[in-house]
Order: sequence, then structure tokens, then C-alpha cells
Amino acid sequence: MALFCGLGNPELRYQNTPHNVGFLLADEVARRHSASWSNASAWSAHVARISLGEQTHWLIKPQTYMNLSGEALSAVARFHKIPPEECLVGVDDIELPAGTLRPRASGGTGGHNGLKSIEQHLGTQDYPRLRIGIAPVPRPPAEQLADYVLRPMRTPEKEQILMAVRTAGELINEFFLGGFEALLKRYSQLFNETKTQDSTSG
Repeated sequence: MALFCGLGNPELRYQNTPHNVGFLLADEVARRHSASWSNASAWSAHVARISLGEQTHWLIKPQTYMNLSGEALSAVARFHKIPPEECLVGVDDIELPAGTLRPRASGGTGGHNGLKSIEQHLGTQDYPRLRIGIAPVPRPPAEQLADYVLRPMRTPEKEQILMAVRTAGELINEFFLGGFEALLKRYSQLFNETKTQDSTSG
């Protein structure tokens, strides 16, 4: 049993903002598996269950707001006895160009408040995460970043981010089938395929 947690903020006004890309990714995975969301108020989360073969896996979208994401994730993980290494987190990253994917088996928070909360409640940095770049080019000044991440996505960043979400959905499927190593293997294949296509296109 494994779990994917997409990070975001629950209000409608945040729905299509760069900061909510984790929610978009959770919805993409649910769509791929025709899974339905339900409100698990005891865990302060929306949850969906998917089955692959004989295994059951969980999708969650914390409804605590970003800064308290760890409360919901840790509650679901404890209830289902899912260890941190089987809890994959999908999160936006303003330090990466829009549409970039970066999987990591563990690591720091990079200043992201959602990851800070998860680290606090899981008691470890050793949980996998899949970062999705949201940074526009050119990058806004620091004082404008908060406004950018909490406003609806714009072209061309929206197209780049949504393409990354679709690719990330495939990677999460591999995670459910074979763990984080399987995700990394597929990521490497996709990256190499992209590099090959880039090198042969004109």
C-alpha cells in the first residue's frame, strides 16, 4: 500500500493557481483510474482509493491549507500504517522553470511551507517528493512571487505546467506499481527519450 499526497489550498479561488499544482496532479491520477473523491473530515482531507492488481493505494488532498499539510498526510498514513518512504508528495517549486519535473527520495524543504509541515508531522525528511516547476521566464522580483503563485496560471506557463502534470501522472502510476525506484526508472526513460528527440529535431 502506498499514498500520493498532492499539496494545495482548498478554496475555489486557488483552484488553478501555480501553488495548487499538487492538487491538479492528484486530480490527474484520480482521472486516470476513474477514482472518486470523498471528504474525510476526520483527517481534514479529500481522499480517493485506487486499486492496481491486488494492491490498494490512496490519493489525498489536504484541506488544511498549505501550511498545515502535514496534519492530514500524517493522519492518513498512520491510520493505514503507510511508512514515510511510501508517501509520495507532489509539490510546486518556484525555483524550477515551469514544466520541469524533479523527483527526490528525500531532502530538505527548500523553504516550502507545505513540506515543512510534512517533515514536522512525519518526523523525518526521508519521504519521496515530486517537484513540479512553476517559475515563469523571466522570473518576477521576489516581492512579486507571492502574487504570481496565488493567481490563476497564465500562458505559456499554464501549458508547460499542465503538460508536466500529465507526465507526472504516468510517473505516479509507476510509483504505485513498483515504488520510488520504478518511478525513477521511468523518469530516466522519459528524460532520455526527450533528449534523444531534441537532438534529432532539426
